Amino acid sequence: MYLIQAEDSRRSVARRAAKMGSWPITVAVHIGPFVLSERNFEACLKHFAGYDVIIADPVISVIDIDDLNDAKQVRRGVGLWQRLARETGAAIILVHHVKKGDGEGQDMLLGSGQFQATPDNFVVWGQSPKGAPPGSKTLTWTGRDLPRIEPEVILLNTSTLTWERVGTVGEVKARAKESSPEDKARAELVSSIDLYAALPTSAEAAVTVETLLDKVDLKEYRIRELLRTYPKHFAYTGKPQGRGATRQRWYRGPEEPKAGVENE
Repeated sequence: MYLIQAEDSRRSVARRAAKMGSWPITVAVHIGPFVLSERNFEACLKHFAGYDVIIADPVISVIDIDDLNDAKQVRRGVGLWQRLARETGAAIILVHHVKKGDGEGQDMLLGSGQFQATPDNFVVWGQSPKGAPPGSKTLTWTGRDLPRIEPEVILLNTSTLTWERVGTVGEVKARAKESSPEDKARAELVSSIDLYAALPTSAEAAVTVETLLDKVDLKEYRIRELLRTYPKHFAYTGKPQGRGATRQRWYRGPEEPKAGVENE
């Protein structure tokens, strides 16, 4: 795989790669400005030969255009990447940004409608449905080469920077509809008791969320949600965005959650 990071810094890319750990494939990375154009196309053909997947992020920095809203320029710029895909045999993924505000799918893409018309397929990252975990996203797939695929809800594991499947949108909605307030409260209490038991008793021995992942059978988002929601049960040192000595760490709060006593 070949990854082009046209805007992020070398430090940011290195930090993410280190957090993700080892990869099962070989990844070449280009960090810094890059534009595919007619002038360098033949050289790029040789440079990218042999790669199965090429990812360029963001597309607006790697296509040779002056105006995002100019249909001819966008069609020509994205078309060059299509040509590169055909001639190298690689699958090429161009990462694009969406507009702020309400909307769905590729209708939210910035710039000319040719950003929708020219590519073969789309994977769109959007808002998750009601009842999905906090911070989750919905992936939808559309395109010429794709069968009908039901949208999936996914959630970022911030420890490994990998995405975990929550379920299809239909499954998530069904679970939310079936769960009564009493069921949810009961599940939260059980999870709170397990989490409390896994925590140290003193601030000096406080642990990170990553440590707790190995101690309790809970997803990371559930751990973070419980820790934030019930300050009587869970206390912390450090800062939410802290690093090193100031990193947020958790220990037992003043009140132990108990069976038969509703969380507050």
